[in-house]
Amino acid sequence: MAKRKRAPNRVPSLISASREAALNAIQSYNNPLTKFRSETFIINMTVAWTYLLHAFYIKSEIEIKYFHKVGKVRRYLRSQGGDFRHWDLSRCIEGDKCPLAPEVKDNVRLMIGLRNEVVHKGSTELDDALAPIFLANCINFERAIGDLFGRKYSLDPHLRFALQFRDLVHSHHLEEEPLPSNVARYITRFESKL
Repeated sequence: MAKRKRAPNRVPSLISASREAALNAIQSYNNPLTKFRSETFIINMTVAWTYLLHAFYIKSEIEIKYFHKVGKVRRYLRSQGGDFRHWDLSRCIEGDKCPLAPEVKDNVRLMIGLRNEVVHKGSTELDDALAPIFLANCINFERAIGDLFGRKYSLDPHLRFALQFRDLVHSHHLEEEPLPSNVARYITRFESKL
């Protein structure tokens, strides 16, 4: 009987894709010509976190394919194209073996909710108000990738402090443009649960 061929190790390609998505998120957000910087950041960072956690679970030999059991047999869910459906980011952070600290999970949950509020409903003028949430997300991601896979995967060597023509201390811009009501309500509800 022939030996079963071992599947290729997907972990390195998932880590690479995760890093690229995070770098694209940061690059787009820092680009002064980008008009949808918050939306682009949110989408790319949710992809980055998803790939990072997929890499962790696969490395830890934890099944990340959706399935249901029929008796003792697993029936795997598939996409319309026939590929296996893998855990979404919400499922990744709710897993018993999720390596993220509770406060990091909260920040990722906030990003998932913002993605749902912003992408599905369309909101403008979010950049300044959401910058602290995004910065925390970046710092959390940088720590997580280093802790899970080693400092060699750090994004730090690729990033520099963004130069700007704006006063970092006295910004009146935030007072002039409040958050869209759907986003403000979502953040208030989310923070009240913390």
